[in-house]
Amino acid sequence: MPSPTKSANGARTVLDLVPYNVEAEEWTLGSILQYPPCLADVMSFLKPEHFYRDLNRWVYQAMRSVAERGDPADFLVVRDELKRAGHEDEGADAAYLTRLVGVALSSSYVVHYARIVERDAIKRSALAMAEKIAMAAQEPELSADDVLNRVQQLVLDLSRPADEGLQHASLAVREWSKQQEDGKTAGQPTGFYDFDKATGGLKPGRLYVFAARPGQGKSAIMKDAAVYGLKRGLRVAVFTLEMSRVEWLQRVAAGETGIEYRAIEEDNLDADQYTQVSRVQAWADTAPLWIDHSGSLTPLELAVKVQREHLREPFGLVVVDYLQLMHAPGKESNRVQEVGAIARALKNLARDLNIPVVTASQMNRAFEYRTGEKKEPMLADLRESGDIEQSADVVTFLWTANPEEAEDGPRLVNLKIAKQRGGPLARFSLRFDAPAVRFQNLQRGL
Repeated sequence: MPSPTKSANGARTVLDLVPYNVEAEEWTLGSILQYPPCLADVMSFLKPEHFYRDLNRWVYQAMRSVAERGDPADFLVVRDELKRAGHEDEGADAAYLTRLVGVALSSSYVVHYARIVERDAIKRSALAMAEKIAMAAQEPELSADDVLNRVQQLVLDLSRPADEGLQHASLAVREWSKQQEDGKTAGQPTGFYDFDKATGGLKPGRLYVFAARPGQGKSAIMKDAAVYGLKRGLRVAVFTLEMSRVEWLQRVAAGETGIEYRAIEEDNLDADQYTQVSRVQAWADTAPLWIDHSGSLTPLELAVKVQREHLREPFGLVVVDYLQLMHAPGKESNRVQEVGAIARALKNLARDLNIPVVTASQMNRAFEYRTGEKKEPMLADLRESGDIEQSADVVTFLWTANPEEAEDGPRLVNLKIAKQRGGPLARFSLRFDAPAVRFQNLQRGL
């Protein structure tokens, strides 16, 4: 690492302290030249821009370029690629490649070296971000909210994977194979048989929207899906914008025990019920569950919170309850555009992190005025629909099968998968135990 320098006025800046490790860069490249197949072990995370030295960046880019063509990243092929790219006259020649091969310790440690290169690149990006934050903080015309939004965007940009542009299909094939090995292509079941049969479960990178009028159970079905995922070992993030963390956990306890939510909320429990609720509390205390109950949340704020924790340990599911309770700064004058922007942001989050994101949406009142056999929801019933329909991969409507059934008691609820990208539409029913705030498969009976 170079020694810190001073600016013209004698003050040090954060960019004077630039972290890099030339040895790690050279060992990574030399290891690949010694054993070209190990390039596949680092390509998924190591990018050319992660290298501090231009020479090393050019060499690695040449390696990736030949690999994308299906050629081995060996000495001769990489040398020819560097010559073709015009870097041979700039020092990236056969002599330099020979030096890289000579300094490499062992190809067995290539991932370890590559991670050091990646780590230092992230640190350099963080220092650059700190410099931009300092500059933003000194702009007198910016409000406090403007500064905070700028900071959040910078943090999000730091954690979001860079757009790599056009790539050869071979890279996608390797990524696909890696996902198959890691078991990341299959959908996560929700526990609701008909939904899982129709959709294949909650799949990575997809946005799922449950839509209903108030009181039809859209929050409950998302809660149930989250709990089912937790029991299967998923790390789950829940954003509950309408209720507190305690209220959400109380609903979990009601669903898991069958005890009425109102009794749990009011602490009106007998000894046996108290024991049952205590067991749920003990389970939740150790479950991989993160809950945010911010009353007002922007898509950027949500993304920053998820990204920050996701970097520490990946999430398997994100639940947002619900879409219309969020807001998008700058679009408040047009609610349809605002909701559309929120939906697109949630879809982008799902795609960027390659995890399913589940949210809910209100339906407009037009559905309530519909009569006869045609009284079933359609995509146009999405309230302030905007781009919800376009952004969502799966849209599922919920409505009471028999309107005459008491809303505060157990009842049948119809579900209609009205949109599924690349999959079939479907209709089925679930039992909604409203007092216990839970859904049940009909196979388990009324």
